[in-house]
Amino acid sequence: MVPDIRWCLQLISQAKAFATLLNANAKLSTLGGGYFLTRQVGQAIRLALAQSEVATALGDLQLAGKCRVNVAYNCIWLGQYDEAQRIIHAQVAASRVIQDEELENIASIAGRFLKRSRRANHRLLQSQLDAASGGGSRGDEGAKSGVGQGWVRQRIDVRTDEWHRVRALPLYCSSGRATPVGL
Repeated sequence: MVPDIRWCLQLISQAKAFATLLNANAKLSTLGGGYFLTRQVGQAIRLALAQSEVATALGDLQLAGKCRVNVAYNCIWLGQYDEAQRIIHAQVAASRVIQDEELENIASIAGRFLKRSRRANHRLLQSQLDAASGGGSRGDEGAKSGVGQGWVRQRIDVRTDEWHRVRALPLYCSSGRATPVGL
């Protein structure tokens, strides 16, 4: 029995497309993480969205959801808390629809991080306002000049809700929002 040539060609074409998508997914994942670590958040968001589309094309809804959660983390870093909250709530709902408990937990943890980041950021801004008005115990020279310090990692102590930071790139503050220089 001779196999149908058209069917074989179609199978080879689909296998090639699948391999190309897997390769693209690996590259997007690597580049997205690198751009996030160097605080080129706009590019990291674009790559996460592209990876989400590739994962959807591969039929991997869990990976697509994780990519959307990464977009939410980028929004948190940029201070776009409302957008991050919208993405997280949508992802929690989507996780329940596809009955993926692991993805739902990942999105829920991102939601808790958003809540704590929002609270810690509010406290930080309040202390800077107090210091600038002379009410604080120590001044922040960066807040007065419009240039502050950026941070590679932020960690919130669960017991005290304090925001611990590690130094990284300088930020330029304009109209109360900090954005990475060169973004």
